[in-house]
Amino acid sequence: MAPSPFFLMISRRSRTRPSLAWSGNLSRACRGAHACGWHPLGAGDRPRALRARGELLEIEPAQLRFSASETESFLRQARGLKLEQAAISALHRRTEGWPTALWLASVSMERRAQPETFIAGFSGSNAAIADYLVEDVFHHLPEPVRDFLLRTSILDQLCGPLCDALYESGPQAPAPADGDAPAGNSADILAWLERASLFLLPLESERYGERGTGEQPQQWYRYHSLFSSFLRGQLAQTMPQAVPGLHMAASRWYESQGRPVPAIEHAFAAGAVAHALQLLDSAADELLAQGRMRLLTRCWRRCRRTSWRAGRSCRSRAPGRCRSRAALARASRCCRQRPPKARRASCWRMCARCGTCCST
Repeated sequence: MAPSPFFLMISRRSRTRPSLAWSGNLSRACRGAHACGWHPLGAGDRPRALRARGELLEIEPAQLRFSASETESFLRQARGLKLEQAAISALHRRTEGWPTALWLASVSMERRAQPETFIAGFSGSNAAIADYLVEDVFHHLPEPVRDFLLRTSILDQLCGPLCDALYESGPQAPAPADGDAPAGNSADILAWLERASLFLLPLESERYGERGTGEQPQQWYRYHSLFSSFLRGQLAQTMPQAVPGLHMAASRWYESQGRPVPAIEHAFAAGAVAHALQLLDSAADELLAQGRMRLLTRCWRRCRRTSWRAGRSCRSRAPGRCRSRAALARASRCCRQRPPKARRASCWRMCARCGTCCST
C-alpha cells in the first residue's frame, strides 16, 4: 500500500534558530520523506535549489488574501452576518482581504445592532486589531525595526532615500541587538520587511530616480492600510513629540525632488503653515496648468482650518502677490460663467480662451 501524502506547513520560520529546531528537529521529523516524494528543508538546503528542481510550492501573500467574492461568502455564509453589499465592499477595501482582520471584524459585528457604523470606523486602532498586531507581530520584531516602522508610518508611500531622510532630522535608530535584525540603510530594512511579508506592499508603478534626478531607481512601497493606522496610533502614544519633525523632514525631501503636492501635504501635517503656503505659492501656476484645481482648493481649505493667522497673512498681501489665491480666484470666476452642466469637478482643464482652468 502506497504511503499517504502529507503536508507540513511552517509559519514564521524567521523566529526559529537554524542551528536548533530548524536544522535538527525538522530533519528528524521528516526522515523518510523522500519516499513520499518530499524533500525536507534542512540547514544546508536553500529554497532556490528546491525551486530549480520543481520541488517547492510557493504561496505568495497576495494569494492568501480574500477576493471580494470570498469576503462576501465568508461574512454571509461562514459567519452568518446579514450585511448589505455596500457594507461588505467597504469592509473588504478596509481589510484588503486580510483573513485575520475579517475574522476579528466579524466577531465584533456579532454583538452590534448597526454593523455598518462599525465598518465605517474600522481601522488599525480597533481594539481587537491593535491587540493582535501588538502581541503577535510588533513585539516580536527587533527594536530597530520597530523604531523604523513607527517613524515611517507617517508616509503614504515609502522608498529608501525618503525613509533615510526621516532619520537625518532626528535621533538615530537603536543599534541592532539581535543577529536576525536587518543592518544597513532604510532600503535594506524595507527589503527585509518585504521578504518577511510584514504588511509591506511593493508599488510597481512608482520608482524613485525616474523623474530626471539622475539617481538610481528605488522600489516604492506602502503599508497595509490597517497596519499603517495601527502604527500611527502607536507613534502618537510613544513618540508624539517626534511627529511634526518627521512630517517636516518628509516635506523637505519631496521638495528637493520637485514633488510639491506631497511636500505641501506633509508641511500642513507638520503644522508648518507658513512653509506650506510658500510651497503652494511657488507651485500654484504649475498645478493650475495641470488642471489640479481641486488640489488647490483643498489646500486652501486646509490652510484656513489649520491656522487663521496664517490665512490672514496671505489674504493681507497686495493683490496678485499670492499666486495660488489669485489662481483660484481666476479659475472660480471662469467656471461660474459656464453652464452648470459643464462644471464637472473631475474634468478641470486649461481653457485656451482665458488662460485659466475651467470645466470642459
